[in-house]
Amino acid sequence: MRTFLAAALAACAVSAAAGEPAGTSRADMTTGTLIGDARKIITSDKGDVRLWTHAPRVLVLSTDARVADMVRTIGGIVDTTVAAGFGDGFFSRITARTIPRDWPAADAELSMRLRPGGPAGAEIEAKLGSLYDGASDIVVAVGDRKTIALINTLWRADADGARYQAEGHPFGCFYSAHSRAGQRQAAFVSIVPPEDDRALYACLWEELLHTLGPLRDAHQTPFFSFNDRTKTWPQRENDIMLIKALYESGAGAGGDPEVVLRHFEALLEASGQDVCPHGRQENAFGCLEVAQANPSWTKTLSENLGAER
Repeated sequence: MRTFLAAALAACAVSAAAGEPAGTSRADMTTGTLIGDARKIITSDKGDVRLWTHAPRVLVLSTDARVADMVRTIGGIVDTTVAAGFGDGFFSRITARTIPRDWPAADAELSMRLRPGGPAGAEIEAKLGSLYDGASDIVVAVGDRKTIALINTLWRADADGARYQAEGHPFGCFYSAHSRAGQRQAAFVSIVPPEDDRALYACLWEELLHTLGPLRDAHQTPFFSFNDRTKTWPQRENDIMLIKALYESGAGAGGDPEVVLRHFEALLEASGQDVCPHGRQENAFGCLEVAQANPSWTKTLSENLGAER
């Protein structure tokens, strides 16, 4: 086990460039408009959207028991505001395991892989010694750099994200996902906790919502939480409206992003936001003016979240 863990840490101990995350290019930057950024965030390289078609199971692995409460709070907000059509709620269950300091045992069998099975045709099989042995659809891992380096290696996580975490880079939160024919099959969230609970909640909010359908960040967007800015408080209303549009527009898994965007625009108009005309960017500064959302349903968000904006 010591040899395996040393290899995991060595694999992540690569020099990281300062400033923007690796891979951030002009194409990744905000478009300056709300609709333009929404299009960038939800559209895959194949020009479709990626959605769950069943209620996913969530496994939370953390060195801090409070993380599970944060995930349940976020899950409750999604459950009460998004009609995904899965049944009573968006998530079928949220299972939490607190990682002890002496984990893993020297003789523990450790593996985490995608295997055939589950409603989507594939699921995550997690064998984590005495911590957990079973299947899940979404795994959320939060812990110190050493623990997360091991879990990242088990999942063969994104190399850039793991490198930033090992180096103590501010961008210590990332997700990865697997889909087939537009249908989401599995997702993995990895977080080395930021310096305060507020930033940790912002990380959990952004990455957990990423697993539901928003595929990428629009770097420095002021409109959404999907912006590589862990120090900013989530743009909760816009984020939830985008998730609602993904699942309530009728586009379906593998569907046309423009169908989702038309529904998103309708939600924005109903909420009272000042939105640029579809496909136009005549006045980028005008598009940056985000009005208050409709209190008829943002009241539910505020009550559930409790924190100030």
